[in-house]
Amino acid sequence: MNKEEQSLVQFYSKLGDTDCVRVFQKQEFEWACLQADASTLANIVYKTASAVRKLGSLDLCTVNTTLLKQFLKDALQTHGLRIELYELETGSKSKWKPALLASPGNLQSLERFLEVVHENPVIMACKVGNSATGEKLVGVCFVDAEQQKLGVQQFSDNDMFSSLESTLIQLGVKEILVPESADTSLFQMLEKLDILTTKMKSSNFNNSSEDDFLRLLNVSRMQCSAELEMHLGMDAFNACAKYLNLLGSKQNFGNFNLWKHNLHEFMKLDAAALRALNVMPTAKENSKTMSLFGLLNQCKTVAGTRLLATWLKQPLTDIGSINQRLDLVEEFIENSILRSRIREELMPSVPDLQKLTRKFHHKKARLEDVISLYYVAVRLPEFIEELSEVANAGNEDRARAVQSLYIDPLTGANQDLGKLVELVETTVDLKALERHEYVVKPDFDDELVRIEKLRSSTYQEMELELENVNTMLDTDKVKLENNPTLGWAFRLTRTDAGCLRNRTEFIDLKTQKSGQFFTSKKLRALARTHADLGDQYSRSQSAVANEVVNVASTYIPVLPSLGSTLSHLDVLMSFAQVSAFSTNTYVRPTFGERVNLVQARHPCMEVQSDVMFIPNDVCMDRETSQFNIITGPNMGGKSTYIRQVGVIAHMAQLGCFVPCSSAELSIMDCVLARVGASDSQLKGISTFMAEMMETASILKHATPRSLIIIDELGRGTSTYDGFGLAYAISEHIIKSIGSFGLFATHFHELTDLANKYPQVENLHVVAATETSDDDITLLYKVEKGVSNQSFGIHVAEAVHFPDKVIKMAKRKARELEQAVDAGEISQLKSVLHQWKQSLSENDTVETKVSKLRKIYSV
Repeated sequence: MNKEEQSLVQFYSKLGDTDCVRVFQKQEFEWACLQADASTLANIVYKTASAVRKLGSLDLCTVNTTLLKQFLKDALQTHGLRIELYELETGSKSKWKPALLASPGNLQSLERFLEVVHENPVIMACKVGNSATGEKLVGVCFVDAEQQKLGVQQFSDNDMFSSLESTLIQLGVKEILVPESADTSLFQMLEKLDILTTKMKSSNFNNSSEDDFLRLLNVSRMQCSAELEMHLGMDAFNACAKYLNLLGSKQNFGNFNLWKHNLHEFMKLDAAALRALNVMPTAKENSKTMSLFGLLNQCKTVAGTRLLATWLKQPLTDIGSINQRLDLVEEFIENSILRSRIREELMPSVPDLQKLTRKFHHKKARLEDVISLYYVAVRLPEFIEELSEVANAGNEDRARAVQSLYIDPLTGANQDLGKLVELVETTVDLKALERHEYVVKPDFDDELVRIEKLRSSTYQEMELELENVNTMLDTDKVKLENNPTLGWAFRLTRTDAGCLRNRTEFIDLKTQKSGQFFTSKKLRALARTHADLGDQYSRSQSAVANEVVNVASTYIPVLPSLGSTLSHLDVLMSFAQVSAFSTNTYVRPTFGERVNLVQARHPCMEVQSDVMFIPNDVCMDRETSQFNIITGPNMGGKSTYIRQVGVIAHMAQLGCFVPCSSAELSIMDCVLARVGASDSQLKGISTFMAEMMETASILKHATPRSLIIIDELGRGTSTYDGFGLAYAISEHIIKSIGSFGLFATHFHELTDLANKYPQVENLHVVAATETSDDDITLLYKVEKGVSNQSFGIHVAEAVHFPDKVIKMAKRKARELEQAVDAGEISQLKSVLHQWKQSLSENDTVETKVSKLRKIYSV
């Protein structure tokens, strides 16, 4: 251990406990984590704990700056961790200073490390109170510091905080601030979500200031009068402002847009539905296409990717808006030339306008940022020309949509940015851009003219040296390139690099995938001279360059609208691309009062390399099949079948084509799910408790316009209690709520509900067994009726359970069958019959279960 490492160990030992991952700068381009944080770093970056080594008695893991950037992105945006980063003090190798503190909802200090942000870091503060009538009220403030917008809301909620849960999901909140004294039930709801919860002192949620709120916004008091009346929401704003230090920078004043959000404009999703539908990727997924986000993300811009992430949590409920998106997607599918031209030639010129806006706001923009803006501005006429073909075509609905959503705003932006294009073309040396040099034209100053002549002369000498090297090596394959890390150097592809063997007059620099980089003594000297002249040029041009940047910053107000328009186009082009290039049929959905899907498929499952997907039809109408009960063997496809209905409904309301031969759907106000509790046990919640919490939320949240997906229920308790609950809950949904429902179950007795209620239909997944009963073939087809056979032992044999276990299982199965003849099962059926007769319409779920227990005990 050297002196610097000893100093690091000593510095680390003096730090107190924290819930942050601490990262320390070890050298200029090397960073380290210690102890438990070392394991976190190793597992996220290297995917193995073997990257951890010892530093004295402490665990240590190190990364370079490139890997650090990847770690920070994954730790904050995927794993929801807090980060504390310490840098070496200037000129020191053994003294550290805290450089930044970041969390999923607060990325402002990480701008130099996070080059691309694929999801906006939305943070929310929440305060709960009561109305005059005793009703639970929730006040929230939500802030996106990256896009500089904030909003306030206040709404009534139930004891399960169902509306707050949906709001958190719709807004894509990454971190929530709550008072330390908040209700336990609030923390229980938050545990279901992958959102970092930050507890703050209750005093931070008091003494809200209208003046502070108005100081940040770029709107008048009249325009936000409704928000100012939301006292709990304004208290939540106070917590957000303190946590993000929004009032600590004058650059924030008057630059935040008021963010309006209406919960009921979008399909509501609960946390279980978000997981069941695989809407967003998780840290555990190896395949990109295992999530809807991964499947649909064919976006060409970072802004498009961010907008897609937002849309996936906000499916529309207005049929007009949905059909407008579908009109555009249909046009882009049919017009492949337009789609290819915009996606492949124009969209790549679009920079991250959100990031550019932030840099201009914070006075951190440079000449290259102006050039990035120029690149998109100069292509706007081409966007308009291409899209005008649609506006001038025969379909009026599509033409109106393209005109209003794209051509009009792009035309306005083109007019606003026209002067910027002129400014750049007048002042910037566009030829130098081909060499990745960002400089103003030399004719602005005599000194610049002098330096540029020397630079040009030097560059010509480098080109002469290139000719000499090609001659010496008897080839024309050597290229002269300005490498970001190596500077000016020669490059040969790895295939052609054999001619350098034993050539001592050349200096090997680096071998990469792109080839072998090398130099000569003369080129090295010329490159050094060229670099020195470049530095002189930059210093001399600084006044002109700064003026160009200052003028460009006046165009900031145009950028948010332009970015929004282009990202909207990018996402719908991406939807069209997915549909057009799918190996199976995607169709435009229609909307009515039923669900009728022909040859429906799960879009994520069918694209997996090891899956041959079997399509199935789905028919649900209010009179005969509103509530479907699906039985059948494990691994037979029950779960996939019920989930794909939710996925297709979700995609349709995004405005996306769906994986079917034909599709008619009802507009759903929410999708609610109860699908498994594997993660709950890690949080100290039993399987049964998790089932009951999720189901209680469904019963309080669902409406006749909802879709409910239940994948098993009642397995976490005794068979009788489990069946009783499953029966009572199903009956409550059928009679009292009237939602569309899909219930996959092993309780075959539940299928009796179809005899009692005409709107219940029984379905089963088909499996075939050989005559010997030693083999099972899962056909993955769903047909009407009840599964007439159990295949548990066949499945166990298929996955190679030990023979002893199989034999014992078969023996026990025979004994149970004999018990049927003895009347034991008949007695159970009698109990269930008595129970059903004892139920009344007004019985609660708890009362129904209690009656079952009483009859069974007798």
